[in-house]
Amino acid sequence: MDVKSIKSLAESPALSSVPSAYAFNINPNDEADPNDPEFAIPIVDMSLLTLGSPDQRSKIVHNLIKICQEWGFFIAINHGVPESLMKGMIDACHGFFSLPDEE
Repeated sequence: MDVKSIKSLAESPALSSVPSAYAFNINPNDEADPNDPEFAIPIVDMSLLTLGSPDQRSKIVHNLIKICQEWGFFIAINHGVPESLMKGMIDACHGFFSLPDEE
C-alpha cells in the first residue's frame, strides 16, 4: 500500500490492519501499572505560579523543569484559560486537520 500521509492511510477503505512501519509490540512484562504513581501523567496547579508563596513558586518552577525533561508534557489545572477559548482552539484544530491535503 502506497502511503502519502497518515490521514490518507486512516481514510483508506483498503486498511485492514496497522502497517508494520507504524506498529510496535509491547512486551507484556514491561507494561506499566496504571496505579503506579511513577507512570501517572503529572498534574501541575498553575495557580501556584501567581498566587503561591515565593517558596511554592520556586518549587513549582523546579517541578515543571523536571516534568518537562522527564515527560515532555503534563496536565495543567487552575490555569485561568476560559472554557470558551479552549473550545475555540479545539474547533480550530479540527478545522485545520479536516483541510484537504493540498492545503
